Amino acid sequence: MKYFIDVEQGFPRSRQHFVAKVKATLTDPRSWNVPFEEVTKADEADIRIFLVRSSTIKNICNFSGLSCADRSTRNIYINGYRWLYGSKRSKMNLDDYRSHVINHEVGHLLGLDHLKCSGKAGKKAPVMLQQTLGVGKCLPNPFPTTAERNLVKR
Repeated sequence: MKYFIDVEQGFPRSRQHFVAKVKATLTDPRSWNVPFEEVTKADEADIRIFLVRSSTIKNICNFSGLSCADRSTRNIYINGYRWLYGSKRSKMNLDDYRSHVINHEVGHLLGLDHLKCSGKAGKKAPVMLQQTLGVGKCLPNPFPTTAERNLVKR
């Protein structure tokens, strides 16, 4: 699956760091069981991943505080505020939180919807759980579970 990465103009962080994190997450063997390839032109990509301001999320996704994936345009919008500061409710360090957000939003473009915590204390949360909002009794988890990986049609 070909992907394109960009940072909204005027965003106060480097594109290079964002690109490196997205690439590291998608090529991590714990990520989706899909071969990913970065391309340099948006029109060559199957999916496009953008780091944007919170105001852009509100304009495009019609809500605030989270990131979003638009299945019709195949675009992912990563919330810049959350990228910089994470979510205490997720109980993840910032690096893991960033991996979670990337995997979660890519999961939507792979056809998956939100999942819930199983309720079993100590079990890893599915990556398709909105961990930004909390993990309940589950353990924080930045990568898809085996069950989630098996849901993806290849």
